[in-house]
This record gives sequence, structure tokens and C-alpha cells, in this order.
Amino acid sequence: KDKRNYRVVFNDELYQRVVKEVPKKMKIITIYNMIEAYKINGSLARRIIDQLANDGKIKEVDRHGAFRIYTRIGETDKKVEVSK
Repeated sequence: KDKRNYRVVFNDELYQRVVKEVPKKMKIITIYNMIEAYKINGSLARRIIDQLANDGKIKEVDRHGAFRIYTRIGETDKKVEVSK
């Protein structure tokens, strides 16, 4: 099996691209999807997913053990949160 040489630290350009693209383009967000899309390792994927969730840009759909599924927050979700 070939060893993948994925990034273990973010450079500024990649970080900005991930923060901008993930909430807009990815419907289903998992650690594996982030790894494959941006060629980063698992710890970076978990950290950026946690940060986006804490910032309110994505929301958790389900969690089972270490497997977490997130989705983007649409316009209707934003309106519901404002009205609460």
C-alpha cells in the first residue's frame, strides 16, 4: 500500500480556502471527506471541523463513537436560529 504524503500543518492559503469552501460547497462533511478533498491528515481535519462547528458555520447531524457527520448550515437554518 502506498503511503500518502498529506499535509500535517496548514499554510495560510490552504486554511483560508478550507474555511471559505467547506461551509458553501460540501453537503456532507466527515473527517474522511476533508482528508480526501484537501489532502490533509486526520488530526487537521478534526481540528478544522471542530472550529467550523464552534463558529456556527456547520452543524453536527450525527455522532457515533469517533465517527461524526456534519452538514452545512443553509439560509433557512440561519433564519431559525435568529428567530429563537
